[in-house]
Amino acid sequence: MKVFLFLCLEVFVLIHDCIAQKTRFSWETQTPITDNSPKTALKVSADTTLKLGFSAEPYEGNLDKIVVNFKKDAEHPKSIKLRIIYEYESISEDSEYINLVIFLDTILPVKENSLIYKHNDDDDFLKNGELVIQFFPNKNYSEEYWIEDIFITGKNFRQYEQPDEKPVIYLYPKEATYVTVKHLNSEKFTFSYPNYEQRWNFKVYPSGEIKDKNGKLYPYLFWEGLSNIKASNKMGYCVHKDSIVMFLEEKLSYQGLNDKEITDFITYWAPRMQKSPYYLIYFANHEFEKEYPIEVTPKPDSQIRVFMVAKPLPYPKKLKVQPLMKSERKGFSYVEWGGKLTE
Repeated sequence: MKVFLFLCLEVFVLIHDCIAQKTRFSWETQTPITDNSPKTALKVSADTTLKLGFSAEPYEGNLDKIVVNFKKDAEHPKSIKLRIIYEYESISEDSEYINLVIFLDTILPVKENSLIYKHNDDDDFLKNGELVIQFFPNKNYSEEYWIEDIFITGKNFRQYEQPDEKPVIYLYPKEATYVTVKHLNSEKFTFSYPNYEQRWNFKVYPSGEIKDKNGKLYPYLFWEGLSNIKASNKMGYCVHKDSIVMFLEEKLSYQGLNDKEITDFITYWAPRMQKSPYYLIYFANHEFEKEYPIEVTPKPDSQIRVFMVAKPLPYPKKLKVQPLMKSERKGFSYVEWGGKLTE
């Protein structure tokens, strides 16, 4: 019985540790106090400012607690100033980067060798940021302190995924053909039409019409799913909202889409890209292919998959122009386009 109770206790501790680990933001700044080891400590001066980067990506979560533990039986400060600086990217009127916003700024007392800050606001979800700790000099106390551990806990963690909107598949065989399309990552689908069940299998005509076993016709195959595909911050195109249509006509045609497909793309996306003065547009074709691989039978002679990621910008941004691959159709053609608007 004692052995059984001991094993149960060990399992409970292991499960507790795993749960605790999942609720912690991870440190990107490596120091003796962020290595999760109780045997190490860091000596700081009374006028020190520590800056520690943290991250929850690919998740985001609400801040729960900040805990700073000082070495027992040693001097510790009477109060500390804490700041959480939440990173985001924007552009100023002078086209300068703005990437820091104060999320928390407070002075708290240290009691019994520990400082514990409890956060009660669940409106802000953090993906990454920086914890800044400022120690105040005081001639009446020690000028040096030992910190044993520091950690940030979080709650309500969720994977930072956004839907890929309206991916559409067109099929153009040279003659009437039974075609099977299989998405190898279909567990991420949130919707499909016609309904996707392990694969799509239809009779397809050179006109692009798709017929199911009941004789119903479809102009294309439709699906939506979740992904972490993001726009590049350094490469792409910065496009004014008034130039969106002309830009897409040129770039989509260059990548192999025909007039009908370009019209379908633009009539869906252009109206959704009018709320911001500018948009960063990045064609994540390679990332899309990697995240959503496909198998098509019979194998197409040409395969075109275009995936646009658009990010609203308040001001223009200088970017390295993204090189695009020119595509041409031949024989049996498979064409797929999709996209997403990110924050």
